Amino acid sequence: MTNAHRNGANHFQLFSNSPMWWMCKNHNPSGASGGAENIQSWNLENHTFYLATIAKYAASNWGITFDSVEAFNEPSADYWTDAGTQEGCHFDYGTQSTVINNLRTELNNQGLTSIRIAASDETSYDQAVTTWNQLTSSAKSNVNQIGVHGYEYGDGNRIGVYNDALGAGKSLWNSEYGDSDATGENLVSNLFLDIRRLHPTAWVYWQALDSGGWGLIDANNDAKTIGSVAQKYFALAQFTRHIRESMMILDGGGDSIVAAYDSNNRKLVIVAVNLNSKGQNLTFDLSKFSSVPTNKSVPRWYTKLATSGSQYVESATDTIIVGSKFSSYFDSRVIQTFEISNVGL
Repeated sequence: MTNAHRNGANHFQLFSNSPMWWMCKNHNPSGASGGAENIQSWNLENHTFYLATIAKYAASNWGITFDSVEAFNEPSADYWTDAGTQEGCHFDYGTQSTVINNLRTELNNQGLTSIRIAASDETSYDQAVTTWNQLTSSAKSNVNQIGVHGYEYGDGNRIGVYNDALGAGKSLWNSEYGDSDATGENLVSNLFLDIRRLHPTAWVYWQALDSGGWGLIDANNDAKTIGSVAQKYFALAQFTRHIRESMMILDGGGDSIVAAYDSNNRKLVIVAVNLNSKGQNLTFDLSKFSSVPTNKSVPRWYTKLATSGSQYVESATDTIIVGSKFSSYFDSRVIQTFEISNVGL
């Protein structure tokens, strides 16, 4: 984490998979028998005191100020059991509300009044909607940021989560997404859906280094070895290297197009994908912008969504704006990014 901070990472969230082992009913931080709630009632305040203490220590000793603290991880799930191999803990809805309120008190007591509370990082969009509607009004008022995980993939009520966040005046993160498709096709498809329907202000990939197709870079975390870079690494780069913090997301007109605008530099970014089995030409009409350069080259970058192929290839001069439009050929399962300078919104 400190290395990430030194290399420019500027947003940090502290989260808990499970209370400390000694706070659990069975002293097992993997969960309870049958996936039931596992935190001891007399440790509800201790759990939040522990999190607030870590947050204060990080600021004082590591130079890391957490933007937010999340006391749960997929808390409504019943797969956190005593036979599990990953830390986790089920929290009933009422307990979640109590913990959220306690966390605000403990953060304030530690002088961390500016640190925001995130909740509840449920595994799916549908569960996020259900959980939010079950929290008490006081807990909702103490939540600053709704977090949700993207493991419903192409399904689920993304719009419902967005509407809950919008209606309550909360920011919204997709705080965890991962899949085992090393080609990047699933990642791209679901990221487009999230940007179009969920409207998160942050989108987080779970494990950059992992095996079995899950990692952006193949790695064996137990053996501490690193393998090859997956195509999905370059697929994600089509977004992360071009759509930067503070840019405005625009309506691209479809689930396969995302547009973003940099008002300071008057730059338009378009990310588009062809997930079909056949190639196709796509034409982009910029006539609704107040000013568009004409007869200018549009640099583009393309990545093949496959087990191998073009990774992140730039072509700077072969795409030209004619009038207010430009076109580009997309091979099957290809994602491309275009950057257009001197565009007036």
